[in-house]
Amino acid sequence: METAISRSANIANARIIDPPKSTPLPVYPNRQLTMLVAILAGILAPISALYIGQIFNNKIASKEDVLRECDVTIIGEISQQGRAARLKRSDNRSLVREQFRSLRTNIQFVTGTRQNTVILLTSAMANEGKSFVAMHLAHSLALACKKVLLIDFDLRKPSLATLLNLRPEGVTEYIAFGNEPHIQQCGTGQSFDFLAAGAQHPGTGEIMLSPKVAGLISTLKTGYDYMLLDSPPVGLVADARLLGPYADMTLYIVRQHFTFIHQLAEMQKAREQSQLPDLHVVLNGTRDLHRYQYNYD
Repeated sequence: METAISRSANIANARIIDPPKSTPLPVYPNRQLTMLVAILAGILAPISALYIGQIFNNKIASKEDVLRECDVTIIGEISQQGRAARLKRSDNRSLVREQFRSLRTNIQFVTGTRQNTVILLTSAMANEGKSFVAMHLAHSLALACKKVLLIDFDLRKPSLATLLNLRPEGVTEYIAFGNEPHIQQCGTGQSFDFLAAGAQHPGTGEIMLSPKVAGLISTLKTGYDYMLLDSPPVGLVADARLLGPYADMTLYIVRQHFTFIHQLAEMQKAREQSQLPDLHVVLNGTRDLHRYQYNYD
């Protein structure tokens, strides 16, 4: 009796009437609908993000932005630098070296047979790479067997003497104190000459108005094929406009994803009013160029 009671307690209280039925594909989720939603989301989401970014973008993204806003010529493009500003002198096959050679060739094509060419370099605001371009353009011209003088006319915030590891005496001491221009040689062999901005002076604006500035430029340029004037940003102070009458051409440095689009109106105004002579644009910090892979055997 006890055995029967024990067996009856193990009997299941349910039984299978019909075996379960299934299909090869799941009923939920709907695979086709899920794939369609994923494809649409993958297409529409990036397009929407790009469109919204374009609407709210207020900085220069490409050279087309420059050409659309201004009636200028882009004379050169310099790619984004991921290392220190000073290029290795032995790195002669790099992309940036080739870009400066191309810029040098374009400048020589524009200036033609003109002798003692004075080139003014400026930008809309600070940190657009103006001094970087001036320094390496001077070196590139010197490599082409040209006699080059680079003058730092950014008297308010000089930087070239530090970058070139040279003495800071220069323009200020000549104009304010009557000293002889302290011209230094940068590098050995195919080098260029350099005149620093000089010590900080409380009357920088008055120094730039001095007639000695014109005398300094006219006297020194006769001994050089190219004279580069690194001036302060034209959008901040009037120094670049004051130097404009002494220059033969202007290189206006614009930095990709840094310079504001509305600042191009200032450049267009300066060009239309002939405040900056023979204005050309150098697009600096470009990031959409392919890696340079051309090598000599």
